[in-house]
Order: sequence, then structure tokens, then C-alpha cells
Amino acid sequence: MDTFFWASSISEFIWEVVLFVGLTILGLIYGSWLQKRGERKGLRKFPGLFKAFRDIGIRATLKDTDDARATMKPDDFDIVEGTWQFIEFHESNIDFAYFYSEEHLGGVYLHWVVRTAGDRCLRDIKVTFLDERYNSRLWFAVLADVVWEGDDDLAARLNSDRPLRAKLLNATADEALSNVIISLRSKPDHYDIRTDFISPTREAFDALNAIAGHLRAL
Repeated sequence: MDTFFWASSISEFIWEVVLFVGLTILGLIYGSWLQKRGERKGLRKFPGLFKAFRDIGIRATLKDTDDARATMKPDDFDIVEGTWQFIEFHESNIDFAYFYSEEHLGGVYLHWVVRTAGDRCLRDIKVTFLDERYNSRLWFAVLADVVWEGDDDLAARLNSDRPLRAKLLNATADEALSNVIISLRSKPDHYDIRTDFISPTREAFDALNAIAGHLRAL
């Protein structure tokens, strides 16, 4: 009886291990497929985004990462390594932008990189995000306000900028800008503004540029 019990327990344990390993492998395969799908999506949309920026008067250059070693600092190249293309901006508070597939978070995102001049270390900040607040109107919701939350000092700076708030309200209402999250990244130090793939309107870019200006002033 005891022998049968132990044999049965061992058999169940083995099947549980096999099931766990199998599900883990399937999860990794599915995650890899999502990543590749996002990369293909980004590669299709990114050149069109660059062209749209040029059409609305934004001075920028579309580059492949193969060009990065010759045109960027080694630290900057570390930021975009693993991507295929990036947009370098001129006469802007934003240094460059790149896309990255994060399908496990819901899609492909744009990252807007802000560096400071010289070797000055960037001030550490908490993750700060734009909270979109809506009022219900019968069967639909209407955007009522946008409020920054997270790092106290940075949020206070951004919330007190009334022209920026107006741009964000318009860009968010028009679905030109959404899911804005600011963070400090290390290796190397840079501020990162992450957004959904935006509709390239002048107002949306000016809002991002103003945010980058506040980050440079920290």
C-alpha cells in the first residue's frame, strides 16, 4: 500500500513538473512572437512618423542604428542598441526618439530621450505619469483635465505650466498623445519619456518638447 502511494505521488509530481516546464516554454515562445510582431509593426510605422514630423516643420534625421557609432556618443548608442531605427532631433530639447516593442505591456511604444549638456549627473526622479481625468456624459466620457503625478518636484513644475497643460489637453483629446510616462534611466543616465505611438501633430510634439525642457532644467 505504501509503495503504491509513493509511486502515485512521484508520478503526480513528475507530471506537474512536465506541465510547468511545458507551459514555461510555451510562454517564452509566445512572448518572443509578440516581440517580433511588435518590431515588424514599429518598422512599418516609424519611417512614416519621421516623414510626418518633417512635413510639420520639425528638423530631424532618420538614422539606422548602423550609423549610430559614427554619429552618436558611445553612451547614446547603448540606449538605442537593439532597435533598428531612431530619429535624431535638431534644435529641440529632445535628443532622439526610438521605438521599442513591449507587447507584454500592450503594444509598441516610443521613447523620447533627454540628455543634459556636459557630464552633469541627472537628478534622480520617481516615475512620473500623466493622469487623464474624464467626466461621464451619458454613454461616453469627456476629457476634463490632465494632471501629473509621481515625483513631487517634477509634477509641480509640469502642473504649473499652463501652456503645456493646454497643449496636453488638446493633444490628448485628439488622441494625438497618450500614455505619457517619465523616468530616469541609468547606463547611461538619461531621462526617458515613453508614449504610445503618437499622431504626429505639431501640438503633440511641442508638448513633448516642453516636457523635455522641464527635465533639462531639473
